[in-house]
Amino acid sequence: MKRLATGVPGLDVVLAGGLEPGAVVVLAGAPGAGKTILAQQICFANATPEHRAVYYTTLSEPHSKLVRHLEQFDFFTAEALGSRVEYLHLGDLIRADQPGRLEPVVDEVVGKAMEEQPLLVVIDSAKALRDFAGERELRMALYDLTSRLAHTDAALLLVG
Repeated sequence: MKRLATGVPGLDVVLAGGLEPGAVVVLAGAPGAGKTILAQQICFANATPEHRAVYYTTLSEPHSKLVRHLEQFDFFTAEALGSRVEYLHLGDLIRADQPGRLEPVVDEVVGKAMEEQPLLVVIDSAKALRDFAGERELRMALYDLTSRLAHTDAALLLVG
């Protein structure tokens, strides 16, 4: 089975070649540990025009700031933005006037994955979703998301 290289050689050894297509991976750690950079490195290492990486942000950094921080890394190529790595914002779907309703987020992510067949979907920060739903609603939304994405070969990275 072809795996998605992380772009970090030592990590790929530990992961037996990288991430498995269809896997659900949680990148967790303290603030500043490098979770967002690692997730983006995996996107840029694997995405092609035919099988893009879709990078969803919740309520974290603006996309312009994310890109500005990436410019210092060797893996980053500005030409890949949009054509290979697509950044999308989920903040508008997380409605403060409809607390506990994460269905629009799940529908967006699954719909995009089913329609475009990306090789990688990232949600950064998945932890922020907890601020907009109770524990039960969050658990149900994550179950719906992961079970519905299982019908694709996209690996899902939940950063947070």
